[in-house]
Amino acid sequence: MCQLWAFPFPLLSHNISPNFAETVSTGFQMTRIALFFILVFSPLTLSAQETWQFLNLPVNAKQSAVSGSTGIYSRESDAFTGNPSFIGNASANDLILSYTSHLAGIKSGSSIFVTDLPYTGRTGFTVLYNNYGALTRTDVLGNIHGDFTPSDLVIGATMSYDIADSIPLGATIKWVSSSIDTYSSYGLSFDFGSRYYLGDTGWLFTSVLKNVGKQLKVYRIKESLPTLLNIGAFKTLKYIPLTLGVEVEGLNNYADKKGSPVDYLVVSGMMKPNQSLTLFVSSYLGQRNKLKTKGGIDLSGINFGGSLKLKSFSITYAYSNMGIIEGIHRIDFGINIGKYLSN
Repeated sequence: MCQLWAFPFPLLSHNISPNFAETVSTGFQMTRIALFFILVFSPLTLSAQETWQFLNLPVNAKQSAVSGSTGIYSRESDAFTGNPSFIGNASANDLILSYTSHLAGIKSGSSIFVTDLPYTGRTGFTVLYNNYGALTRTDVLGNIHGDFTPSDLVIGATMSYDIADSIPLGATIKWVSSSIDTYSSYGLSFDFGSRYYLGDTGWLFTSVLKNVGKQLKVYRIKESLPTLLNIGAFKTLKYIPLTLGVEVEGLNNYADKKGSPVDYLVVSGMMKPNQSLTLFVSSYLGQRNKLKTKGGIDLSGINFGGSLKLKSFSITYAYSNMGIIEGIHRIDFGINIGKYLSN
């Protein structure tokens, strides 16, 4: 159906075939899980900071509603925007358009399109644009010299490859450009992702390595990209249409930051009462602790939303509570254009 953009890092995922599963022990499955996390933690020496922080912003309503933890809706078409290994779950010919107007004239828009290509198979294309509104240009003495408008553009392509039965490795390549007045910067960034569905247990394990790359042209000095390594675990309940998840964000930067380990957690939930309606709620606990005020019930840092699908159309809404600066409303529209292309 529909939603929005994408990019991240894959590693390992495996579902045992029905015939073979009868002869496989639980110990073997646990060995595969152990191998999964060994591979996940192998790049923990990576670290990043500084420029192009916009690469880690949510790019559509649904991603905002789950605080970026797209594993909670891994079987939706736009889940690959948070983890490229999910591109195999996307529906071909889905087109999703999103537009958001923020405070102070800041605007952002994005689009995503999924199709099948001869050599790469199921492939996702994404475009993200940020416009920060008109800013006043001044010199060191405070004299005004007109206005300028900073902006960012990200264009990405996502694909995955099964290295073994049900073990997909996904990757996204992104062209990134940014301009601030007379300064500009551009370069390449890569996301890699993996997933592991644990048979029919309802468990899903994920890993994502975001924003690995470099600036090909710098503003004034060379800066690192905001690389993040995330791992997550998600559980879909058997008799209730409910999925719960927890994701650890920024493991590669853990040693450089202060605060409780809880501050790195993103907790999320998804309920699907029927095939048309999906509800989401989440919180990035570290951000929530920064936004909360003292006293009373405080919902700062709590995000929620819902998605409604009607035949080939869908609409998604999300609200992000930003504390004293109030909240951000987002809305996306999607359409599966396959039947129109076939006519």
